[in-house]
Amino acid sequence: MIWHLASREWKRLFRTPLGWFVLAAAQLAQGMVFLQLVDTYQRSPATAAGSGATYQVASLSLASSGYIALLVIPILSMRMISEERRLHSLPLLLSSPLSSTQIILGKYLGFNAYALLLPLFSLLMSLSLAGATRLDFGMLTAAGLGSMLLISAYTAISLFCSAASRAPALAAVSSLTILILLWSTTVFHSGIIELDQIMNLISWPQHLQPLLQGIVDTRNLLFFLLVIVLFLGLAVLQLHNLRNREEGE
Repeated sequence: MIWHLASREWKRLFRTPLGWFVLAAAQLAQGMVFLQLVDTYQRSPATAAGSGATYQVASLSLASSGYIALLVIPILSMRMISEERRLHSLPLLLSSPLSSTQIILGKYLGFNAYALLLPLFSLLMSLSLAGATRLDFGMLTAAGLGSMLLISAYTAISLFCSAASRAPALAAVSSLTILILLWSTTVFHSGIIELDQIMNLISWPQHLQPLLQGIVDTRNLLFFLLVIVLFLGLAVLQLHNLRNREEGE
């Protein structure tokens, strides 16, 4: 049943022009960034040795998919639950035999499969360099993993915001705000060592950058996995509260 719901969520994204338009616009933006990185790499002899192309082009291209997804995911994910609440179609889903956990997982898996197309496109473009230069496939794999974990975390946060808000626009704004805050914590300096350490601990770049450089540290992987589990758990609790409210009425 989870896979059926995930499949429905996936297909729903492609039934509207918005899903195709956003995907096409994101791919265009990623293509432009990729070409710019290739041009910059060719003009800089200092990076032309070793695995320079892997980081200077491939890894940075994958990182750019995270910035593009920062705008794309909140816009599309706001419809996952809050749109159903606005259209009063959520009670039909809540009356199904699916548990709150199954509903959240189904919607998450379906939407995340769509969102992961963004780093996949960047990864395919990066692989096209293999015929022209030597790639460090270990670094490329680590960078791809980091990018996919980052976007999976985006989706989990956005799904929670969608579950927590009745208004789709508010869900999108709150999701975008959280994502931007987690990107900007590295520039936060309070002068209090303990607080600054906490800000660095929850910072996206702090955990993504080593993966982009080919360094796979389990602490960074666990950070992204914990963010995903935390916000999916919060989304389940929120949906469970909505279900109890519907049953009470």
